[in-house]
Amino acid sequence: DQFRDRNGKQVLNRNSPDFKDSGAIMVGAASARVPHKRSYFSNYGSRVDVYGWGNAVDTTDAKPSEFTTNLYTSSFSGTSSASPIIAGAAASIQGIAKNNKGKVYTPSQLRNILSDPSTGTKSNDPISDKIGVLPDLKAILSKLGFLPNLSNDSSIVFPEEQEINKGNKGNEGSTITFPKEDSANSEGDSSFIFPE
Repeated sequence: DQFRDRNGKQVLNRNSPDFKDSGAIMVGAASARVPHKRSYFSNYGSRVDVYGWGNAVDTTDAKPSEFTTNLYTSSFSGTSSASPIIAGAAASIQGIAKNNKGKVYTPSQLRNILSDPSTGTKSNDPISDKIGVLPDLKAILSKLGFLPNLSNDSSIVFPEEQEINKGNKGNEGSTITFPKEDSANSEGDSSFIFPE
């Protein structure tokens, strides 16, 4: 909040009369694991609206020296990993709104929805971190009326262990199987096949 432009104005400090709101959603970064500590490289201050994971993000990886089409990494990091998480949440909300209401939210409405402390996960120390909240898409959609009212403690749970089978069941490619949480009521596991 101490940044000053070339004219000495605090254009990024929301509490300053010099503040200029571009309408952008400003994203910070925090650790992927609880308690979500602000990353040392993250921007922060009153102008930062939300944060995403700044480390340990799974994504595709490009290594031009290797001739393969099946490259993934679990170590993507930085605000470059945090921002797409927020962009994905924003796109999901807008798509659901368009499909259900016939229109999307305005940029300021969307920013307010994403940065709402009542539907987001707080960082380790919100007062000093100054990076906003991590949007909880399930809580947001519930509050907006797109899902039945759900308690905050009912979260989407991903298993600690994943079974990864390379080229099994006669399929070409890798199969990743995610076991169902309640095997008594399920008809089997969910599998995704990725081509080699």
